[in-house]
Amino acid sequence: MRYSSYVDNCGFTLANTLQHGALFILDEVMTSRLGPAGLKGVLGLKPDLVALGKYLGGGMPFGAFGGRADILNVYDPRAASSLAHSGTFQNNALMLNAGWTGASEVYTAEAAVKLNRKGDELRVALNKALKGTRMCVTGLGSLMCVHATKVGLRPDDITCKDDISTDEDMSLKKLFWLEMLQAGFWMQLRGSVALNMQLPDGVIDSFVQEVTKFCDRHRDLLVIPN
Repeated sequence: MRYSSYVDNCGFTLANTLQHGALFILDEVMTSRLGPAGLKGVLGLKPDLVALGKYLGGGMPFGAFGGRADILNVYDPRAASSLAHSGTFQNNALMLNAGWTGASEVYTAEAAVKLNRKGDELRVALNKALKGTRMCVTGLGSLMCVHATKVGLRPDDITCKDDISTDEDMSLKKLFWLEMLQAGFWMQLRGSVALNMQLPDGVIDSFVQEVTKFCDRHRDLLVIPN
């Protein structure tokens, strides 16, 4: 997906929420890993509420949300008219300590910048290896998705799921997934990749090499139709 597509879509969302007096809620359950201040920091957004989760629990089940003080004040238990907030993934002392340690000592601002730069470099390398085939990789930073298309869509052609929902070649995608698995690389069958900060550069380079070998083995299958 084009970087400008994120900017355009979020700008459109923000303008419409302001116009209609609605809250701008940004789901950063996954995208909060894209920078020291998450996707909102990358795009310069100021949402009213932000949803968080996943890795911020330091490997433990976690979910949270934050936002403007005047909104969050409705949950202040000291107020007689406060709203109750209960949930499964909250107030677990072990999870909160693991998450705090992970965010403050492991996934620091510097680590976030480094990881997402590495993700951008990997995506460029993968698209170079897949050039001229019916496959491509979209994404931003350390989050990306491998696509296998029937007509050979390129990353700039894919701005959202609707652009590719009827064009995915699931048989080709499954072949790719199986052969990467056989080569020792685990990724989700749907093509999603969340780069692990502990992966050595050598392993990432080996993944690009395996993708290149896949293209060489299946050149006839990957050719873009006229």
